[in-house]
Formats: sequence, C-alpha cells, structure tokens
Amino acid sequence: MTGVESIAVVTTAGKHAEQLSPYAEKLASENGFVCIPRNKKSINYLLQEYGKPLLVVSKTKLELYTTVDEAPFFYHPNAASLRFKQLLKTGRDPLISEADVKPGDQIVDATMGLGADSLLLAWAAGSKGEVTGVESSRLISLIVREGLRSYSMPVPEMKTAAARITVENTKSEDYLSLLDTDSVDTVLFDPMFTGAVSGSSGLSAMRPLVNNNGLSGYLLEEACRVARKKVLLKDYSRSIIFKKYGFTLASRASANYQIGYIDTKERTI
Repeated sequence: MTGVESIAVVTTAGKHAEQLSPYAEKLASENGFVCIPRNKKSINYLLQEYGKPLLVVSKTKLELYTTVDEAPFFYHPNAASLRFKQLLKTGRDPLISEADVKPGDQIVDATMGLGADSLLLAWAAGSKGEVTGVESSRLISLIVREGLRSYSMPVPEMKTAAARITVENTKSEDYLSLLDTDSVDTVLFDPMFTGAVSGSSGLSAMRPLVNNNGLSGYLLEEACRVARKKVLLKDYSRSIIFKKYGFTLASRASANYQIGYIDTKERTI
C-alpha cells in the first residue's frame, strides 16, 4: 500500500527509537500504514508534513495524534478501573445487572469505543463466555486492540477479562447482519459523544474518528433478531432514543446516564 492510500503513518517515540523500530515497522506492515523514521522531528512537524493521523510507538503505549497541538489518544481503562474494582467488591454494576449476564453468555458490544463496558461484560460472562467488541473506526479499534493486549491493568481480573474480548473493525450493522438469528445472548449500544456527559480532554483526538450515525431502526431490528435475551442502550439521561425505539428504562433517576433494555423474548419485530 502506498503512502497516498495509507490512512495513517507510524513512527517511534524520540527515545529508544532503534529499539522500537521493529514493532513500528510490523504495525505498519500489518495495517497497510507507512512507517517513517522519527529523526528527532516533532509530532507537529510530522503531522503537517504528512497530513495524516500519526501513530507513535513508545515503550509503554501506542499513541494516536490527529491534529496539531492536540493531546494524543491512547488506550487507558479510565473509569472502567473504578467500576471494575467496585464490581469485585460488591458484585454489582448497573450495566451488568440490567444485562443479567450469566457465565457462558455471548455478548456483542456493538459500539465498543474504549471497551470499558466490554471489560466488565467479559468478566461477568466468565471463562466460557465471549464478548465481541465492534468498532467501525480502524484507528480506534487498533488502539483499543493493542491496549487490551498490552496495558498493565490495575487488577489481575481486568487482564483476564481483556483476554476474552475479540475486537472487530467493522460497522455494527454489517457485523450483526452476518450473525444467525438468536446466536448471541445480549447486544449493547453505547453511542459516544451524543450527549452532555463530559469526558477526558485526552479523548479529543479520537472525536474526528468516531462514527456518529447513531442507532437506526434497521440496526435495532438486527440486534433484536440476533439477541436471545436483551438489547441494551446506554445513553445520556435526556436522550430521546429510549422513547423513540421503545426501550424500558432502568431506575436511575439521579444518574447522568441511563440504561434501557428491550426484552427480545417478548418483542415482535
């Protein structure tokens, strides 16, 4: 693949460039990206020179720069760590409770994003369960896939859960359309950046890459077709999507986001 066709370029951090070069070259080759030597050039200089998103390989993480003077995007479990520790301590999490996850469940996180929900769902589904995270952005899915594989999780159970997650880089509707009817237990939708819920400033670099098409009637029908138990929607509290598509809301009056569900056993499409 040529530099013109490549959607991103890969380079190394300024330090340890020689040591990091083999991984940078492998990452570029596997994904059809262009690998360039750092040569002490600044991030802003490389962004302007190549006019493409820049993936920077360091000893501890893979960073994505999309615009000049913007903080990089890299994998971090963020709030998932707090939720995970609380789940281990109390055995409770609002999403896990509403999803009614059982050991061995097969779950599709149809809007994976950073994979926080996927981590908790994978833990709840146990060693015989399976979680597939679907992310339409090629660069976001790459960052998250590499992060789940290599990030030093704060608790061992998170690392175990991360190993059970399969990341699929495709559109949700395309992925679900290929699945057999009643072939998974639960499908989750958690659209990013649709409401007023504030996030980390470090997420700014990923905003241009996010698919903001939202939940459509066709996508919901496909989710209800393949899910044996429930289709879940996690969205900000004032979202009109819950009412529009007939989701039953959980009781979370004081929360800044809500969880709604459709019981597919009782729904007729």
